[in-house]
Amino acid sequence: MSGRIVGEVLHHAPDDLPPLDFRVLICLAEDAHDKDRTAANECSAEILAYKARSTPASVRQALKRLKDRALIRPVHSKVHRGQQQNWVITKLSSYHREGARIIQLKRDPQESRNPGDPDGPESVTSGSHT
Repeated sequence: MSGRIVGEVLHHAPDDLPPLDFRVLICLAEDAHDKDRTAANECSAEILAYKARSTPASVRQALKRLKDRALIRPVHSKVHRGQQQNWVITKLSSYHREGARIIQLKRDPQESRNPGDPDGPESVTSGSHT
């Protein structure tokens, strides 16, 4: 068990992480080894669901979202029936917490143009002008 990795997750996990994803990440961090950051015990969806107060199906979806965000990565490229996946928790820093906020604040360049800007998106109006 790693209190250090749990603390890292508590301090540096992205602010926009859904509550279930956050709880699953905490559960994995609690089980992770300090040396290699691998959570190898109690990583089945059923056990994580019990710890995170959810269902196995929801936990599997949360694990996929965490993997897609590169907050965890699988140890095995393929897991056979009856085996459980082990996870490596990404080293988190303040970049992860602030980086998500910065990306969300970026706006589409098309949206930032003035409505009357000739280079901006054209607007279609209906009706007659008299």
